[in-house]
Amino acid sequence: MRSEIDEVFNVTRPIKATSTFFAWCDEFLNNIYPKDATYNLGTYKVLKTTLRHLKEFGETLGYKLDFQHFNKHLYGQFVGYLRNDKDMADNTIEKIVFAGLKRYLNEAREAGVNHFTTYQEVTPKKVGVQKTKGDKIYLSMDELRQMYEYPLPDQTEKVRDAFVCASLLGLRFGDWKKVRTDNLIDIGEGKKAIFIILDKKPQPRIAVPCHPVVIEILNKYNGVLPVLSNQKTNDHLKEIGKAVGMIGEERKTMRKGRIVETKHSKFELLTCHVSRNCFESNARHANIPQRDIDLFTGHTSKEVSDIYDRRKLETIAANYRDHRFFTTWED
Repeated sequence: MRSEIDEVFNVTRPIKATSTFFAWCDEFLNNIYPKDATYNLGTYKVLKTTLRHLKEFGETLGYKLDFQHFNKHLYGQFVGYLRNDKDMADNTIEKIVFAGLKRYLNEAREAGVNHFTTYQEVTPKKVGVQKTKGDKIYLSMDELRQMYEYPLPDQTEKVRDAFVCASLLGLRFGDWKKVRTDNLIDIGEGKKAIFIILDKKPQPRIAVPCHPVVIEILNKYNGVLPVLSNQKTNDHLKEIGKAVGMIGEERKTMRKGRIVETKHSKFELLTCHVSRNCFESNARHANIPQRDIDLFTGHTSKEVSDIYDRRKLETIAANYRDHRFFTTWED
C-alpha cells in the first residue's frame, strides 16, 4: 500500500542501510510535509517536536542513541525525562512517545533501516503512562458577549473577533481561515450558514448556521476573518481575558505519573481550542441534540457517519436558523 501511494505521489523515501537513528529521522522529516501528501501538518509538527525532545534526551545519555536501544528500559528513561525534566503531563508524553517516536521506528522498519523489533512490545501501561481526559473550560454566551463588547486595541481586537466567531461556529483553529463570505450559503429567510470542507477527516464538510455576530464580524473585515498564528492568538487571548476580568479560579487536573491539581485564573487557560469548547458546551446548554452538535463540529459517531452530502447538511442547518443559540446571546 505504501509503495502504491509513493508511486502515485512520486514520493522518494529515505532508505539508507547504514543510517543512524538521528540521521534517518532528520532525512525522513525533510521528505514529508508538504512534499508527501500522505502526511498532514499536524503529523509533521508532532514528529518535529518528538525529534527535538529525542535529541535533547540523547545528550543526557552516556552513549549514542540508535535503533537497537529502543526497548522498555529506554522508553522508561525517556518517559521519566519528559515528565521530570520537561514537566510534561501524561497526555503530552503519550503523543510524543507512542505517536511520534513509534512512528519514526515503524517508518524506519518499513524503509528497511530499523532491523529491531523490541520497541513494539512497549505499551503506555508498561512504562506508567496513562492518558486521561483533560479538564475543559469554556465561556458562557454572556462571557462571550462581554468579551465581544469590550473595547480593545487593533491587534487584540482582531484576535478577540476571530475567537468569538470561532466560538459561535465550533471550528478547529486550522479551519478559522476558511471563515469568509464566499463560504456562506443561504438557508432561507435571509439567514446564512458557513459551509466548509474540513482539514481533518473522517467528516469532510460541515454547515453551521451563522449567528448575527459572525456576519457582523465578517462585514467588519471585508469578508475574511483575520487570523494570526496559533501561538500569537493564544498569547493575546490571555491578555484579553485578563483585561475583560476573567479572573475567577479554575482547577486543572492532569496526570504526571500521578494526578496533579493546579489552580489558575480563568484567563490563564484561554487558548484557541477553548472556542470549540464554548460552542459545544453552550449548544448543549441550549438543548441542541448531541447528534446535531457532532454534525456542526465535524465530530464522528455511528449516528452521523452517513451524513456527508451538502443537501442534508444544508437542511439541518436551516432547521436551526431561528434557534436562540444561533440568533442571540441568550444563555
